[in-house]
Amino acid sequence: MPLLTGDQYDLLVLALAWCGGFLPLLWRKEWTWVQAVGLGLLLTPFARMALDFYLTVVVSGVLFHYTVLEPVSRAALWNGIVTRVVEFGLLPGAGLLILHNAVPGLPSRRAVRQRVPDALAAHSLAPRASWRRDALRGLALFVFIAAAYVVALALSQTALAALSSNGDESQYWRNVTVPIILLLSAAAGLTEEFLFRGVLLTWLAKRMPWIAAALLQALAFALVHSGYGTWAHVVGPFAFGLGMAWVARRLGVVVTAILHAGVDVVSLGLSVAPDYVAANGPLGAAALAGVLLLLVALSAWALVATRADAVRILWDDLLRMLRLRRGGAPAPTEGAPR
Repeated sequence: MPLLTGDQYDLLVLALAWCGGFLPLLWRKEWTWVQAVGLGLLLTPFARMALDFYLTVVVSGVLFHYTVLEPVSRAALWNGIVTRVVEFGLLPGAGLLILHNAVPGLPSRRAVRQRVPDALAAHSLAPRASWRRDALRGLALFVFIAAAYVVALALSQTALAALSSNGDESQYWRNVTVPIILLLSAAAGLTEEFLFRGVLLTWLAKRMPWIAAALLQALAFALVHSGYGTWAHVVGPFAFGLGMAWVARRLGVVVTAILHAGVDVVSLGLSVAPDYVAANGPLGAAALAGVLLLLVALSAWALVATRADAVRILWDDLLRMLRLRRGGAPAPTEGAPR
């Protein structure tokens, strides 16, 4: 398949998404064109990610030969943030509400009317406690996940080097700045959790055992990161996707979205730190260190404010799973899915 122009690429994405949205009209009598429009919008980012995977991995084969990623300009990074928010967040979010006939002022008389909270809950996107409580829980967990990430990074340098040996991305983030790190991490964390641990995992879990659903969504999450050209960007996101699926099941997607954004700040900040400090001197080092210290301070405050309830829920759930493996009786968990 020849490489596509920008217009051909966008047209193919729209065709894939809208075909997926309107196909149910062929066999579901209760399906309406309003729901088809909503599903088409919701499927658009998945169609884009699938096409990106096909073009970069299947056609170009970036994982199967040595790939050097060119640096991305600062303007392109800012455009990427806007694109991520609009195409991976706002449009599929609007599609979800349209799909459930929950958009105020745009009701379909042929479809069952739903409230916005019910539409979000149908995809596990509603907060388990409250928006504020779930956000604090995500912040409270950040310090533990970030510490685990740093320890794992230190212990796996040899394996990481082997998994990264088929590519070079050292210059990809050369033009990044601290505001870009923060906004890109927030945009990626919120949209990826919405799409993968919210929409995709919920849809799969209704059709197969939860473990199988978690594995499949983690595999999809790993494959969409394969465009960086190294196996480290497949193995790492797969493990991360499994962990976030567990947290989402017990505490909800709002928690994982906040947690994911914080982990991305640490991951991206540590990966660009040497070059960023070399280019910006002491001010660059102070800016990066200040951001990380602020996140740690916020996490400590959230840990106290929530009385570490998120930690206790996950710890109790881990003990419950161990008891089940040993044949013990299951214990009730506060954060169990509804």
